Amino acid sequence: MAAVSVVALIGATWVGGSVYTGKRVEAKLSRLVTESMASKSYRLTNLKHHGGLLGSDGSIDLSLIDECEDPGAPPYFSATINYQFSNLIMPTSLTRFEWTMEPSGEAKAVFEELFRGQAKLEGKGKVGLSGNLRSDTNLPDMKWANSGAMVTMSSSTGFIDTNQDALEINWTTPRISIRGNGEAIEAEGLGMQMDLTSVKRGLGNFSLSLDKLAAGMGSAAGMKITSEVLAKGDRLDMRITPSVKSISGGGKNFKDLMIEIVINGLHANSIEHLLALSQSSCNFRNLTQEEGRQMRSSVRTLLFEGFSAGIQKIGGTVDDNFLEGKLMVELTKTVGQEFKLEEALKSSGNLILRGKKLDMDSKKNLVSLGFAIESPEGLKAEFSYADGILKVNGKAMDATVMTAAAAGMNNGIHAFLSGKPLVGRDMSLPAAAAPAEEAAEEIIPPAEAPKLEES
Repeated sequence: MAAVSVVALIGATWVGGSVYTGKRVEAKLSRLVTESMASKSYRLTNLKHHGGLLGSDGSIDLSLIDECEDPGAPPYFSATINYQFSNLIMPTSLTRFEWTMEPSGEAKAVFEELFRGQAKLEGKGKVGLSGNLRSDTNLPDMKWANSGAMVTMSSSTGFIDTNQDALEINWTTPRISIRGNGEAIEAEGLGMQMDLTSVKRGLGNFSLSLDKLAAGMGSAAGMKITSEVLAKGDRLDMRITPSVKSISGGGKNFKDLMIEIVINGLHANSIEHLLALSQSSCNFRNLTQEEGRQMRSSVRTLLFEGFSAGIQKIGGTVDDNFLEGKLMVELTKTVGQEFKLEEALKSSGNLILRGKKLDMDSKKNLVSLGFAIESPEGLKAEFSYADGILKVNGKAMDATVMTAAAAGMNNGIHAFLSGKPLVGRDMSLPAAAAPAEEAAEEIIPPAEAPKLEES
């Protein structure tokens, strides 16, 4: 009898949990509809949800809009999404679902042409035990004409996985072909991967890759661009790295090319505030007076706190000649109430060329002019600038032009921070010769700067 009671209790708990999961699904859909009303790029409307004991179904309308460019205009894409949920809790998921998306209006005819008569997309997914929502994103073959060329893309596969503020997307297609107008381009192995640990803060990784590219002018292999945003305490580090294994064309051969572009040490709270403000104001085009003040305050904090940016590494070979170098710019932290670019600015860089096919005349000219020196590493050029002192290949040079330019730019920075128009200002004068700027308006200290609301 006790065993029967235990089984009954477990069964009731299981069914009760499944019913509760169904209620959460309905609440989440309603919340998504409400949140979309604040978006300037999409709307979710006409939610029709039919809940059941262990399952539910319904539909919702999706519209893609552009409130920034054309407020009040009709959507440029609209569709109806139909869904079915199975709420019975299983060992690997809280619920499973199936969905279809059928475009409406003008978009329907475009989809029928694009997907060769199939105007409906569909997929399956599940909500995991941790609350993450995962769905496949498989697409059929696509074919369309564009400016006299025919574009075809093989069927693609992938998935999307979301969990609160996290987002993961993976998508690949084996082949894309573009032919017409006397040209032919064949691409193989196009893929896109995104793994954001925080969508709100923009933290995580993104990469776009292509295995092979063949065209009339040449070919390439192993192309990839990656980006990464990391939080380190109250700072953000950003890195963008384009790279390619090989390029052949025009009689030249390039191998292992890469450029690592970085921005390190950005004040995180200020960046988050600027991102949120950009989204709500159409990229700062529609700001209230108070929002404008807050925007300038965040920019001021970024400048005063300092950061570094530039090309942290560049490398590769061109016809067996090796290239390596870097170019970095740094703004040191400003102490006090006045920002002076000419004092905060530091920069350094170097470039190394080596190989047996270097042009000897060009090499001699660079050395004779002092732009490069010969070293065991090869032909080398380097410079540094700090505290008004410029050094090229270890020798001090006249830095008047650089300090004057920095001082002139400083006038423009002060004008922006104080909310003054830049039109008609002379930004080329040194600080000593330029009219004194009024003090920037009172700012919000970093610890009190506007923060994003928690979801």
